[in-house]
Amino acid sequence: MPPGQVWASTAPDDVIRLARPPDELARRAVLAGAPLGPVAAVLDRHDPRLWFGRDPSDPGFGGRRFPSGRYGHTGYWEPGNPALDGMARIVLGR
Repeated sequence: MPPGQVWASTAPDDVIRLARPPDELARRAVLAGAPLGPVAAVLDRHDPRLWFGRDPSDPGFGGRRFPSGRYGHTGYWEPGNPALDGMARIVLGR
């Protein structure tokens, strides 16, 4: 699908943000054990790759984003979550 036809949202506390490719996980593990690892982690740029490819909610992906709320991976359907309203608007074409 073209990115402009993709709608995405990821809550800041969604565990999917931790699903990194194996090579990225290995690199972070090595950095964590290094004496300057904490400094390197602060200077490390955000990598938009997730386990299955680029994060569609990353602004650089080009998808259309909607609000996510703060209810973790299972909270998108919770009443009061802005993601629920966003998904309803998408389905209704608004």
